[in-house]
Amino acid sequence: MGKKDSSHREKYPYLSRESSFERDEEYYSFSDSSYGTSDSARPILRPPIPRKRPVLRPYRFPHTVMRCVCLGVFCALLLFVFALFRVTLIHTFIKPIEIKLPEGELLPRPPQWERFPFLKRYYGGIKTLVPRQNNVPEYPGEEVDEKVKSGKGLPTEDKKKRDSQLSSFIFDPYPHYTSPEYIAKYGSKKDCFLDTAEKVSVPYVRHYNGVPKGFPDAIIGSNELLGIKDDICFDRFGRLGPYGLGYGSRSGGSGAGLEGERSGIESVWEDVPPVDFRGIQWAEVQDRCVSANRHRFPKPSKPRVDSFRTLPLAKRPEGDQKGTETVPANVTIGTDRLPRVAFIIRTWHDFKYNKESIMYLRSLISELSLISGGEYMQQIKGLRVKALVTHSVVNQTRLGKIRKTYVLSVAGNGKGLLGIGEGKSEEPTEARVQSQYRAIRNMQPILRYEDRTIFGDVKGKVGAVELQLMHRPPGKVSSISRSNSWKEKYH
Repeated sequence: MGKKDSSHREKYPYLSRESSFERDEEYYSFSDSSYGTSDSARPILRPPIPRKRPVLRPYRFPHTVMRCVCLGVFCALLLFVFALFRVTLIHTFIKPIEIKLPEGELLPRPPQWERFPFLKRYYGGIKTLVPRQNNVPEYPGEEVDEKVKSGKGLPTEDKKKRDSQLSSFIFDPYPHYTSPEYIAKYGSKKDCFLDTAEKVSVPYVRHYNGVPKGFPDAIIGSNELLGIKDDICFDRFGRLGPYGLGYGSRSGGSGAGLEGERSGIESVWEDVPPVDFRGIQWAEVQDRCVSANRHRFPKPSKPRVDSFRTLPLAKRPEGDQKGTETVPANVTIGTDRLPRVAFIIRTWHDFKYNKESIMYLRSLISELSLISGGEYMQQIKGLRVKALVTHSVVNQTRLGKIRKTYVLSVAGNGKGLLGIGEGKSEEPTEARVQSQYRAIRNMQPILRYEDRTIFGDVKGKVGAVELQLMHRPPGKVSSISRSNSWKEKYH
């Protein structure tokens, strides 16, 4: 029995446990080997059981809401099917209309400012003239187009009577120069002519009384407030006929207006024949006009010359100073003097003067300067610009050496205005343009002696460039010498 138990224990050592009083050695071996698997070694408190996370389920709409949604979708499908069926019936019983597109390219849509109604009564012709008080303006106003087209509000005159009244008159907006009051205040005015013999004068501008039928009124502002006569009008021959319109270029005209309607052109040259404008020097004409009427204007003040812009020109010899200017014979000197006004016309350098622009320039000079007796002066041409110095300079910068072109130019009009300007740029053309523009901008009046701007040797310094202008007899070009002191400035 003992052998059987021992063999059983050896084969199954952990099936039973003997008392500790039987054998100490077996106790210790049992305690060492079976402590980890004994039920008594288990902890009394069990580990916490992990909680399960709640499952998020989507919200379920109530059955009532779902029924309404389904009903709406069903109704929408019915309407869609009905619409398709109706369109099919329309295309079946109605024949489509064929639209033919215009041949060629489609024109683009015009801009907004070109969509406004076009005013046609600005140029209505001299045969439709009516008095200003009887005119029905095309714009602004309500229902004006119907009145103008139907002729309501217009005087009904006989055609022969209307044609007999188509006579032009001389346009004379100037003061009454021959009145005793004007002569006593400003003196007598001498008439100006285009030639030195004082035989050729410009014809006067002519106008017609009345305005074309339907002539628009002023939209903004007032003609009366500005002093504009709005009860007269001009035609092309009465306005530009005195300045070359209506006769050929071989006769000194512009060559325009030779064909088409020429009514009213005969009255332009009733008193003064057509003028041959070929070879007329307008600057000399204005100078003669001012000289003949110099007793009506104040004496010019002494010019304040800036030597940096005009060079320290030689002073006029004291022994040759002109005294008081002589007053022309057979003139009356008034108590007051008239102020003179400068009228400057600016155009870009490559502006091409066509025949029409030349006629308008003639009208400006004639109407503002000649007829007024020199009260206005127009400076248009006659300006001369010359490049005195042109060389290459090198500037040392933090980016390296930069090569540029330096140009020094002088500008004058041959009448006492002189100016000097500098220009520097990487492009030679830009440097030349800069110098010419600054020279023209710096022009100042210079006292002249014997009708010459430079009547003695002149030495001057512009920046770091030293110039020496040497005078020459009239008719010869003055020579210029310069030093190389510019190197000290630009290197």
